Amino acid sequence: MSITVIRPPLVYGPGAVGNFHLLVKAIRSGAPLPFAAVHNRRAFVGVQNLASFIANRLTHKEKAFDVFLVADKEQVSTPEFIGRLARAMDRKARLFPVPRKALELLLRASGRPRIRDSLVGSLQVDLSKLIATRWQQELTLDEGLSVAVRTADGEHAI
Repeated sequence: MSITVIRPPLVYGPGAVGNFHLLVKAIRSGAPLPFAAVHNRRAFVGVQNLASFIANRLTHKEKAFDVFLVADKEQVSTPEFIGRLARAMDRKARLFPVPRKALELLLRASGRPRIRDSLVGSLQVDLSKLIATRWQQELTLDEGLSVAVRTADGEHAI
């Protein structure tokens, strides 16, 4: 039996929940977001790309056990991700700077300490093993974000 373990970062796509859904709601409401001064790098993966990689692995059984970190090729900062998500929604990202230490204190006080790491911290993924499989992602980050927030008739889905 062949086993493949797939470890994705934040997954975005139509109907996504969690932090992605919270960002969509915040952008849609026009709420100002205090992330303009964040200088991090984060990996994300579109659900279409994740599904494509899973389908690819189902047809390749070279090893009995393998582990893959799967992410979109482009890894961006939190403010850049928010800006690109806002563009996909035809909205303006209302970002303003808050010093990192102050932002970390605010996020820690929110009662959800892990949200601090996912919004302020870095999570870059080494994609060399993924690239070596010759798998190609289906959608770019911008295309995936556009699909994530729109329905087939062009209306905003989330």
